[in-house]
Amino acid sequence: SVGITKLKDIAELGSAVDLALEHDDKVIIEQSIENVREVECAVVEAEDGSGATASRCAEIVVGGDHEFYDYDAKYKDNDVDLIVPAGLDPALHDRLGEVAIQAFEALGCRGLARVDFFVAEDGSFVINEVNTMPGFTAVSLYPRMSADAGIGFEQLVARLLRLAMVPTVGPR
Repeated sequence: SVGITKLKDIAELGSAVDLALEHDDKVIIEQSIENVREVECAVVEAEDGSGATASRCAEIVVGGDHEFYDYDAKYKDNDVDLIVPAGLDPALHDRLGEVAIQAFEALGCRGLARVDFFVAEDGSFVINEVNTMPGFTAVSLYPRMSADAGIGFEQLVARLLRLAMVPTVGPR
């Protein structure tokens, strides 16, 4: 979320690209998706490598002057509510979990990932990103979603360590 600019006018594009180039040598330009909820799902691989499970989703609600979950909203200001579990219809929780696992498997992820979605009022959704190394402090959303699924922080760390020790040759 560093170097991201939400444009109000195409005339701002040059300065937005310049800002992004201060942080990387590649720039992604995307169309904004408006009036959606930011929802995240924790995916963790089974200890025997037989598949993955998904938590119920969490929601990020940004307040104050922030239009989206940018660096300042995440780390500088206290204008964000992290809601675990998200107030979604149970069927939507299930569907997002299924899609999160499908994305995890399609990308060949191992161990853990956090799959982020934009969810519209009508229940339609798109994957925003798959984060293969999400925030992992005791208060980060990933461990909080895992705890909601019955996997405590210490248990989660132990599972990930065991998975890291499983030798792999090619895809499982």
